[in-house]
Amino acid sequence: MKRQLVKFVGQVAAFSALVVALPGTAHAATLLDGKALTVDYWFPNSGDIYDRRQVTVGSGVEVMNFPAPGYFDVDVSDKHIAINNFDTSFCFSNCTWSNSSFNGLRFFDHTGTIDSFVSASVSATNMLGLDASRLSFDANNIYLNWQGLTFSNNTFVELDLNGGSSPIPEPASIMLLGTGVLGLVARNRRRRELV
Repeated sequence: MKRQLVKFVGQVAAFSALVVALPGTAHAATLLDGKALTVDYWFPNSGDIYDRRQVTVGSGVEVMNFPAPGYFDVDVSDKHIAINNFDTSFCFSNCTWSNSSFNGLRFFDHTGTIDSFVSASVSATNMLGLDASRLSFDANNIYLNWQGLTFSNNTFVELDLNGGSSPIPEPASIMLLGTGVLGLVARNRRRRELV
């Protein structure tokens, strides 16, 4: 009896190891892909909307010539925002954002369908002075304030984002594990009846 129990535990452990080795979780829904996002340009103060665009995140550049009349483009992917193609034709090569209390971007979820933002960081930029102190976020908003900074036509800014979703077990993996354990239990019961 003791030998059968040890063998049964060994079989369950082996089966469990096999199931764990299989891809057993799927990540929750994407953060931004396919979701509605509002991009605001705030100037000269936070909350003063200079321009606003509501977009659905997908392939291609979501916001072009922003804010009007057109200073840069914004390309959003699932967990990344790229800001580039700065136009400097109005200021003859190097331009400086006005030094007001807020001169920059706000990205937010206007439909309540995006998971909470849990992190936002500047992953790459060549805009001198743009650092983590100019980027902030809460569960529904990302703020980028570049007031007083200089840009040129080759300036780029890239942000990385993470949402509050966590891995969700796949129903098929859970069912597979449960079926395997039940099979092992049934097999051992049959053996006991035969002995």
